[in-house]
Amino acid sequence: MVLCQIYRTFVIPHSGDECRYIGFPGTLDETARQAIETADVIVEQFADFRAAADLDGLSTRARRMKVPVVGAPFLWPFAGSGHPESVSRYGRYDPFRPEMGDTYLNKLLLAGVTAEAAKQKYLVLDVPREVNLDRRYELLMESQRSRDQASGYRTADLIERYFRDEQLFLTPYHPTLRVSHYMAITFLEDLGAPTAAVENVRTLMTDSFYFRFALPIHPTVGRHFKLSYVDENSLYPFHDEGPVSFADFVDRYVRCAANGALYDAMACVARGETEATQRLEQALVDSPRSALGWNLLARARILENRHAEAAPLLHKALAIDPGLQWAHFHLHQCHLRAGALDEAIAEVNAEIALRPSNPAIYQCLSQLLERTGRLQEAADALRHAVALAPRTLGKTLRWRMTRARRRRIRLSGLISALSRSCGGSCSG
Repeated sequence: MVLCQIYRTFVIPHSGDECRYIGFPGTLDETARQAIETADVIVEQFADFRAAADLDGLSTRARRMKVPVVGAPFLWPFAGSGHPESVSRYGRYDPFRPEMGDTYLNKLLLAGVTAEAAKQKYLVLDVPREVNLDRRYELLMESQRSRDQASGYRTADLIERYFRDEQLFLTPYHPTLRVSHYMAITFLEDLGAPTAAVENVRTLMTDSFYFRFALPIHPTVGRHFKLSYVDENSLYPFHDEGPVSFADFVDRYVRCAANGALYDAMACVARGETEATQRLEQALVDSPRSALGWNLLARARILENRHAEAAPLLHKALAIDPGLQWAHFHLHQCHLRAGALDEAIAEVNAEIALRPSNPAIYQCLSQLLERTGRLQEAADALRHAVALAPRTLGKTLRWRMTRARRRRIRLSGLISALSRSCGGSCSG
């Protein structure tokens, strides 16, 4: 799924083709079957087990590519089984799903051990005495190398080189930027994607495209492997509720405690439902470290034309998570409403620094710079947008060129940039 998102972000704006993700929970439906049989390329995730849906029986002449499952499950020796009450208590939110689960704690809870006793037992547990971590590491890395050899990747080498000094995974199989970056470049080069698209991934991909929640690593595991980023004070993002320590997470886990109201409220805000913002305000009382929650509340205020109230909420969100997506863009809207154009431009530039692969942000910057008379900079921003999406921005860019001509604006390089993006059809 993540490679599909990366393909849509970096390649389709150059190639104009289509990309579809099909999950395999069981038997393929007719729509999925038809999509596979008519595809030019089929990309399969290669694991140590056979997929539930077998593609060998399908009629297709597509090129088939394999991408290995990549992970470091040796860092989480008790992962893989969700909390026994998570689904029944929280439904679709499922905060303690299998990738956030702990079999050791599950056994204690199912045996009737109290939440507090289970917590204390786990906090002082010496995991290396319970599990042969070195042998587990050897076996799991052998499996990773086997998957690599079958698919032409070298992720095991990458993991071995960096896992002690850099947090490569947030959960057993959810990588951070370094691994995602390598996977994306290797995949696109093998696929034969446009050179410009691959280069954009190489230089402009600044996040992993995975959800930003983490399963904490037990401190004794961190000490055993000499992980530079793990100790008792390390913080981990707990879904969208904010950062928690290892001890905080264990306390939440044994009590199966999560803020389901926050999850529901954010979904309601996204759908624009009545009284959704009031529900979000109430939910944030219990999750005051939810950067995304404050960001969504600020966005709701902006939509209500309450920009002055939105700005401090956005500053609060960015103080919690400086890398939060769209918060700087929303702040730029607040500055525009207040007539502070230079401040608005600064916030758009801050958004670009975080997500330099988004052509729409460059378009926004170009328009703001044009309003201030900084025409050369406006042209440069527009050229960036063209380079990121030469096919999909054609209509918008033709309009900008026509508007510039009618206003007799001479932007150095603008006409040629637009013409290249439109394949010459903009020159008339």
